Amino acid sequence: MIPALVRFAKLKEKRIDGLANHAKCPINTSRLEGYNMIKVAKRNAYGYKNDRYFFTLIRYLSLPAYDLASPKNT
Repeated sequence: MIPALVRFAKLKEKRIDGLANHAKCPINTSRLEGYNMIKVAKRNAYGYKNDRYFFTLIRYLSLPAYDLASPKNT
């Protein structure tokens, strides 16, 4: 158990500046990731004549259980 505590202390010491900055200003990239997901959906929906399909796709992608498949992951 002691080696785990030593490892945790070293990791905390290494990242203390980032932890303090996050506590002062908690910014994350979730909104940017959402915009990227919409841009990917827009590229995939290119050529469809129906805009309703695109907006339905955006709603579907916003579901919490959906994970956008990347060509790198397949």
